Amino acid sequence: MDNADDNGQSYYDVLGVEPTASKEEIREAYRAELMSAQAQVADAETAKKPSADAISNARSGESQVRKAWQVLSDEYQRERYDESGSPTMSEDFTPDDTGVELVAPSKAIKKSEPTTAKERRAAAMANRPPGLFSKDHPPIPKTWPKGFTPPPPRGRLGAMGIDVLVLLVLLVVQQTIGVWAVEQVYPKETKQLEAVSTQLDQQEKNKSKAENQLDKAKVADDKAAAKADIKTADKEISKLEEKQKKIGNDILPGQLGLTVITLMIALLYLIPFGRRSGQTLGKKMLQIRVVMLTGAPLTMRGALLRYGLPVFIALLLSPILGPVGYVAVLFGVLTWPRNANYQGLHDRLAGTIVVDG
Repeated sequence: MDNADDNGQSYYDVLGVEPTASKEEIREAYRAELMSAQAQVADAETAKKPSADAISNARSGESQVRKAWQVLSDEYQRERYDESGSPTMSEDFTPDDTGVELVAPSKAIKKSEPTTAKERRAAAMANRPPGLFSKDHPPIPKTWPKGFTPPPPRGRLGAMGIDVLVLLVLLVVQQTIGVWAVEQVYPKETKQLEAVSTQLDQQEKNKSKAENQLDKAKVADDKAAAKADIKTADKEISKLEEKQKKIGNDILPGQLGLTVITLMIALLYLIPFGRRSGQTLGKKMLQIRVVMLTGAPLTMRGALLRYGLPVFIALLLSPILGPVGYVAVLFGVLTWPRNANYQGLHDRLAGTIVVDG
């Protein structure tokens, strides 16, 4: 039957779904349409020259979306609506147990639309996207190409966790083999470093012992002897640190090579799989994939920017910041929940989105 409003649109048309749509499809469409309608209301109310007609039309659109959801989200009300013939917005259609008539937009706004700041905040909280660990699909952004749906946040987070775990295992194995390889290439320097490290530990102990003696000394001779021991230890420590630095420079090419190999292993895991299907192991297991923002398959440039750049920056920062470097990169990757397109910083640089499938 043709259930139409005054503009010839049924409640299904208002939400942009087919009459055969499932409740989950209706829920996703409602969230997307409501976000769009609320944005239009905000734009109309905050315009440089607010128009009463524009504000009224925007509020009317939001009201229609809410009314469509109120009826179509309930199986019984939806069945009554489908069987009711052709009720328009100007005709009465009262859902059971609600006490609210779906009447003309001007009347419906007065009954259901939040008017106070507190009510608007409550409405916004009620319609906010799912949390980071939610199994629910977030609303589809208006800027996304048609036919794509954002994955549940929990699935996306889980896929990233699997990939990070795989990279961590590869890194540990590679570092273990890499350290052994450096020792084989630089056997003399490796032994020298071990000897210098042992001597440094001993001088640190000597200095600590002398400092304790200085604290306990009561006569001038004992204090002078302790100070002399501290001074001697400091000189030895400075010499050993300088020697350690020189030996480190000698094996620096090997360490840089180790870093390059680490980068290549990470990229070999991430890019070929990601480029071919948009799915790394984690994404394949959780049935999500990466595409370009246009909806096109992931390009080589997109894969290099999305996967290669974060890995490169993490390896670049780790010698300087240690684990904090990895945390900083992870923070940039995890900015997607607060982005309108659900894009992390790496996605924005690469022009990619993560979708179901």
